[in-house]
Amino acid sequence: GNRLCPPYPECSGEESNFWYQDTSECTEIGDLNFDFSINIQDIVLLVSFVLDESDYSYQEFVAADYNQDTDLNVLDVVGIVDAILQVD
Repeated sequence: GNRLCPPYPECSGEESNFWYQDTSECTEIGDLNFDFSINIQDIVLLVSFVLDESDYSYQEFVAADYNQDTDLNVLDVVGIVDAILQVD
């Protein structure tokens, strides 16, 4: 019940009942500041993560890796910008 959001790390053993997590407050990939909205603030935060590779937590990394290639870079920024522009 640590309130960690998926995707979980491979070493977590998530298939056991021990690994239950309360995901009721989880946000979607791209919501880096966890305010339940993907917007310019998330892009600014992602750019700061890309420039300073050591300044984010695991959960922030998961939310920031928009294309889920295990690397934070400009492709993640482009993906989040595209997601923002696609919203009607």
